[in-house]
Amino acid sequence: MRKEDYFFDCACHRNTHLLRFYLNHDDKDFPPELYAIILLNKKSFFKRLYIGIKYILGAQSEYGYFEEWIFDYNYIKEFKSMINDFEKYNNEWVQSLEITE
Repeated sequence: MRKEDYFFDCACHRNTHLLRFYLNHDDKDFPPELYAIILLNKKSFFKRLYIGIKYILGAQSEYGYFEEWIFDYNYIKEFKSMINDFEKYNNEWVQSLEITE
């Protein structure tokens, strides 16, 4: 299976904010898949445990326990290319199914 990686940095330029996509294709049994992995700030084990216990007990934050990732305008061409590749591989996979039927 071929795998293509795409990396996008957050517009805030923090090195802990990274958006990564994996585009898996060339597997004849499954359609192409596009995975998104978002790397945000890392918290210590105890901080995550504390947040988890609060969540289980029903405590809620006004903003939730999420961070944001800001898309930089300079990545538009690369992002479009990734989506076009995904669409192309998906169309090829669908055509290969039609040929075998």
